[in-house]
Amino acid sequence: MLYSIVFFLVGGGFFSYSFADILYIDANDTKNEIEIFKEYAKCKGEKLVILPNEKDREMYKQRGLVIEKEKTRKKTIEKYLENQCGCTIEDSWKDLQCPIRLVDETKRYYSKLAPGSEPKGLSTCTKKIVEWHGVFENVNYKLPSRYHAEDLRKDLVNLFTDPGIKFDTVVVSGHHYRSSEPNSGKFKVGSFQGLTSWLEEDELIKSFQNLPGLDNVKSLFLLGCNPLFVESSQNQWRQTFSNASYIGGYTVKGYLSTDPTGNQFIRDLLSVHEETLAKLQEELGEPKLYEGLKAIMDRGLTSGNRSFRICAKAQGKPVTFDFKPLSAKVRGSNKPKADQPLCLKPQSLRSK
Repeated sequence: MLYSIVFFLVGGGFFSYSFADILYIDANDTKNEIEIFKEYAKCKGEKLVILPNEKDREMYKQRGLVIEKEKTRKKTIEKYLENQCGCTIEDSWKDLQCPIRLVDETKRYYSKLAPGSEPKGLSTCTKKIVEWHGVFENVNYKLPSRYHAEDLRKDLVNLFTDPGIKFDTVVVSGHHYRSSEPNSGKFKVGSFQGLTSWLEEDELIKSFQNLPGLDNVKSLFLLGCNPLFVESSQNQWRQTFSNASYIGGYTVKGYLSTDPTGNQFIRDLLSVHEETLAKLQEELGEPKLYEGLKAIMDRGLTSGNRSFRICAKAQGKPVTFDFKPLSAKVRGSNKPKADQPLCLKPQSLRSK
């Protein structure tokens, strides 16, 4: 049985077989993007595999919704504590800084707390502190977890060791966060996360290492905010997907999966993706390769204004190119067509 996986990676050469499949890793219930890749897979005569699977994805989504509600409640409590109780929250994921009388009253409450009892005889501020600690425990420890890297690794091993599956495309989609160290200019490892998954970037990358058939992957799409902004991340993805021809992702804030402009931007990328891969196989020097890719992107990108980075190879050397849709004024009549196919040869035109 063949599967489709949505990830786009950077490497060289085409597969010796006619069609491969696509793997799509969904971190944030990205329904609209999934539908686009389903259409793309159908156009190419391929299959699409989505992780986590549909049943688990719905389960993780419901868990994620509960966690998001608790986070909202936590922020509401923190606002009250700041405005009404003199507390400060320097790092709301660690601890509160409150007046000593409230701290002492809270400690006395916990020291006398009977299992299942409710806070009685406490000031409103202390009740709020107790409530805050309860929400903190829920969000960080008590509520069921989401789809993590260890879950992904198990699924990937099962898929990549199946002799009937060959993947040429991988897609990772979800919110992508990357924090920085204060005043250092250094960026910490990011994470792909959302309603269904929480995938630390370094663990996500490790999940793919040493998988049989990983060299078949030619394209990797990283659809989140700033996934290729930092050179160290680019290098990690390149090293793991060493045979990929194409690793693409935003270097700025990405589009929400519900944004029509972002959806059209992805459609634009896919509509010229086979042409882009063909250009990457021509073994051109860096200037000529950039010139050829820019001509494709200027013609293909018809929507939005976000910068998109492609990590590729020019005559065996790693290169990085940034592309941005032309302005509407420059683009002129180059607008997306409603019936524009997502691949060069729709399945209906392929030889049987």
